[in-house]
Amino acid sequence: MSTQALKRNPSSRLQPTPRTPRRDQPEPMSLRTDLYLIAHDPDTGRPHLDKEAIAVGLAGAVLLELGHAGRVHLGSRQTSRHGTQQHTTSGNITLLDVSATGDAINDAALTLLWRMGGTVDTHRFIHEFATTSLYEQVRDHLVATGILHTVTRRRYWFIRIRTRQPANAGHTVRARMRIRDVARLYRPRPQDIALAALVTALGLTRYLYLPDTSVTGVFLRLAELVGPEHPLRDVTSVIRPHRIRYQ
Repeated sequence: MSTQALKRNPSSRLQPTPRTPRRDQPEPMSLRTDLYLIAHDPDTGRPHLDKEAIAVGLAGAVLLELGHAGRVHLGSRQTSRHGTQQHTTSGNITLLDVSATGDAINDAALTLLWRMGGTVDTHRFIHEFATTSLYEQVRDHLVATGILHTVTRRRYWFIRIRTRQPANAGHTVRARMRIRDVARLYRPRPQDIALAALVTALGLTRYLYLPDTSVTGVFLRLAELVGPEHPLRDVTSVIRPHRIRYQ
């Protein structure tokens, strides 16, 4: 009986290779869906943050999704110096395509951009879009598509409490793993980088339930991938001051 030796390259272990998804692996969900799932307790449906803070994060997620789809252009931040003082100019959003996307929430964002003139300050748009009942719209859309389901619980035998919880616990787990892939993969997907940046800006890393080394790796990779003038930096700067954690 003859045996065939396997040739191995010792240096291959040091070179990260991009992961190729399997055919039976489900497609990743939208950026706003994953952010919503991470921002809520999967067992109780209780939000980890104030709903207004989550709405601001969801507005940033929708904006980044439109940027990835080529519907809007996100201008980078510009830093200028005048003597000893340093000034940072907020980036602008430029509307490129206002045609319907087939998604009601994305279409609402494009319509608002069009009504605001087509070129809008990033901070202004995120704040205004977040106040259009965005949190409730995203939640109701997830219920309608079956990602969330309504659970009615009793308290003190006469008080009924309705919560929206994930219909499949795997959805939340896969959303967390997308953030871990930012540190593990050589070339992570732009959507995964955006999700990790949004979760970090909202202070939700403690709810990822990942080892400390994995979370630290995500921080280091974000610092490497997202430069000071990156458009993603301008979006997260709007979200960061709004994180209010429930006590």
